[in-house]
Amino acid sequence: MPASADRSHDEQIITACGEKPAYGYRRVVWWLGRHHGLAINGKRALRVMRERGLLDAAAPLSGLAEKGLGQSGSTVSESRLAVRNMTKVWAGPSVGWAYLSQ
Repeated sequence: MPASADRSHDEQIITACGEKPAYGYRRVVWWLGRHHGLAINGKRALRVMRERGLLDAAAPLSGLAEKGLGQSGSTVSESRLAVRNMTKVWAGPSVGWAYLSQ
């Protein structure tokens, strides 16, 4: 017989998503632990957020994907830079991590 899930913190997860709509499930778990002292499993937060449709709440940041970069007739001005590939590289202890894009 399967054990019933502990649903005692579901409302707090949903409330946190309402207060911090840009947060993903990992940040919601951190925020609830930091500000409310709740120890919530990340899998529980992810499941609750999926069930309630709270993972897709954030809007796209720039909308560049909808504009069709790289296609003819693009509406992006010449002053904007379109990055096709990006990686993080270690640049030494004096610099730290740097981003390499092409």
